[in-house]
Amino acid sequence: RVVHYLKRELSKEQGRGRFSDIDYKREKIVRRKSSNYKFQYNRLFMAYGLDPKEQKNKELIDSAVDMYHELRDKNFRPIKKVQATLSYFESKGVANVLITNGDPVKQREKLKYLGIEGKFKVVVASGDADVKLEKPNPGIFEITFRRIKENGFPGLKRRQCVYIGDRPEDIIGAHNAGWGMAIRIRKGPYRNLMSEIEPSYVVKSPSDVQNLLKPMIGA
Repeated sequence: RVVHYLKRELSKEQGRGRFSDIDYKREKIVRRKSSNYKFQYNRLFMAYGLDPKEQKNKELIDSAVDMYHELRDKNFRPIKKVQATLSYFESKGVANVLITNGDPVKQREKLKYLGIEGKFKVVVASGDADVKLEKPNPGIFEITFRRIKENGFPGLKRRQCVYIGDRPEDIIGAHNAGWGMAIRIRKGPYRNLMSEIEPSYVVKSPSDVQNLLKPMIGA
């Protein structure tokens, strides 16, 4: 809805035909930078040669961001069975950890809206002042590893860490950081993208992850 709003407003001045591929351009930006990318609408304007700092463009981008937050607050729902899967691993003494690219305040707000903010032992956001690294940089995985050890798992080994995600390039980051396993959930906007490094396993849903790891954690 936000992209359609931008398309409508931009077309008023410059003609609808010019922005016929706006959905594709926005999806391309999201695939490259992630849906959490703070400046995705700025990049979208720049893709059409429009200056996002120009006053009328800035106002339009600000309106789009406000609309995004309003829609998010109304429609945010966790993926089916995510809460149950997180609770299961928590009950087995597994440390649920989140590594996310994006603004730390916004990312933690999302956890609150989804009702899963208390399900993670550690949350590492790329925008944290003491992080400033994004997936797939192995550095953010190393920071996360150290924080897990500091939060109740001092004897943890890298080979015991399991990364679960949907972006194929993040599999590379986990591999280069020495993590023992990388599971790709092949669902959503990145499902058709290929990875340079094959994941340990490919599944379709969080509940598949639970079933896959049960024998490994002695459940």
